[in-house]
Amino acid sequence: MLSETQMQELKQLIVDHVSKASLCHKEFLTLDECCEYTGLSANFIRQQVKEGLPRRKLGPHRVFFKRADVDAWILKQGEGDQ
Repeated sequence: MLSETQMQELKQLIVDHVSKASLCHKEFLTLDECCEYTGLSANFIRQQVKEGLPRRKLGPHRVFFKRADVDAWILKQGEGDQ
């Protein structure tokens, strides 16, 4: 039998897994979702936007990233490693 702590940890792992899996099906990601999807910090993502990472602005404070653009950007970044 699982303890209450183990049960809570298991529930959180399931929630985290489902959350990450759902990001793979979204067309547009918020900054926080982009960070979760890539495993990169918000500061790093913001710096990469300045250096050319595509993003869409909706008003002065809403920024979205097209998941396909993020995937292409990641693949492009890895080209120099081969």
